[in-house]
Amino acid sequence: MVTGAEPRRRLPDLAGLPGGRWLVRALGPLGRLSLAQRFALACLAVLLTGALVIGRWVSQEIQSGVIHRTSAITALYVDSFVTPQLGGLETGDGISDYDAATLTSLMHNTPLGEKIVSFKVWSPDGEVLFALEPLEVGKRYPISGELEVALDGQISSHLSNLDEVENQREREQHERLVETYMPVRSGNGQVMAVVEFYQLPDDLVAAIRSSQRTGWGIVGASTVVMYALLVGLVTGASRTITRQNRSLQAAVDQRTALEQRIRALNGRLRRAAGAKAQTDEQVLQRITQDLHDGPAQDLALALLRFEEVRRPDATAEEQQSLATIQFAVEHALTEVRSISTGLHLPQIDGMGWKATVEKAASEHQRRTSAVVHVEAEEVPGAPSPAQRIAAYRIVHEALSNASRHSGAQEAWVRLKAEDGSAVIAIEDHGSGFNVGRERASQGRRARLGLQGMRERAELLGGAFAVRSAPGRGTTVEVRIPLTQGDDHVR
Repeated sequence: MVTGAEPRRRLPDLAGLPGGRWLVRALGPLGRLSLAQRFALACLAVLLTGALVIGRWVSQEIQSGVIHRTSAITALYVDSFVTPQLGGLETGDGISDYDAATLTSLMHNTPLGEKIVSFKVWSPDGEVLFALEPLEVGKRYPISGELEVALDGQISSHLSNLDEVENQREREQHERLVETYMPVRSGNGQVMAVVEFYQLPDDLVAAIRSSQRTGWGIVGASTVVMYALLVGLVTGASRTITRQNRSLQAAVDQRTALEQRIRALNGRLRRAAGAKAQTDEQVLQRITQDLHDGPAQDLALALLRFEEVRRPDATAEEQQSLATIQFAVEHALTEVRSISTGLHLPQIDGMGWKATVEKAASEHQRRTSAVVHVEAEEVPGAPSPAQRIAAYRIVHEALSNASRHSGAQEAWVRLKAEDGSAVIAIEDHGSGFNVGRERASQGRRARLGLQGMRERAELLGGAFAVRSAPGRGTTVEVRIPLTQGDDHVR
């Protein structure tokens, strides 16, 4: 009935306790049992102990009850024979010789002798007033035990081994007898004497044993039923728990495998994002080079040829048109060079977090008239190329937005390490904007700039946030984890 399918659990380490090694050797086999099996053994031990205690108590109660019931019935029978011969005790005359002879003949000539083997009459002060052994008459013994109970007016009976002093004669003839003390009352209800009689225990013992066997059978059957019910319930529960544990373990294994798959995919995504960032920079460098070698050179050449096509005799309208075209070409050349400069990534290879942020701030100050305050703490570890590029581009884009759209001529860049991430915050006290709406007045470039910064941060597993309100400036905060996937930051 006991299943061993559930996970096994070891017993606690007892070797360090006094006598622990002996306990470990004694309890060692239990460590290989399941909880249900241990419960079955413990339950069996408890129920057997309980059954023995209850059975013994029931057996004693049965013995006491049978003896008391049988003795009470016999006492009534004895009373009908003996009490009429003790009338002299009530008058104070004692037991006469005639009454004594009559009491002796009762044991030989009446059915009373078939019920009992001997009897005595005791006075309230412990004197033997009558006994079948004449030498016992007149002796006094201490009042105690069941004699005392009988003097209090109650019938008392027990199965005696005849080891009391006053039982010498009975002890010579029998090993044990049922000893009963019956109070004899006077007309006013007072106990004037106690009759002690002895019965053969054979029939009584047979009745006791029969009742005890029945009692033990009931206790044993009840114990077996309770054990079967308890072990059955625990076994059923154990099997249910085992099935649930298996299902749960399967779900946990499946989830673990899924998490490992997700971590692997995240790692691949981080590596792909890093590779993409470097590829994008290579593309931007190519575009920068192409702009410098192509449109910029062509526009510069066009400006050089303007003087050749300018005529002294040109009309005012022709000179105005030529000036407009020259201005447009000069402006276009300035824009191309500005775009080329913005796309160009300076040499940041090998820089740490702090140096990268400071480089982005200094490049912005060099190109503009804005003042940038840098408050950078040392961040542990060296950033990977993808992290370095993302940090530079985000600081550069945030500062450019601050100068271009908010009108702020002063900005603050802060760097710190927090909760395993590099935290970069760019703050200005410019005009600000409604973050929820990202108003059209900020321009499509500004929206694309915010989206680009967000994507750079999130591709590296980080987070991006913008806090702003009209007239209250803007704060851009980005968090980039110092670890990427399963790989530590290089």
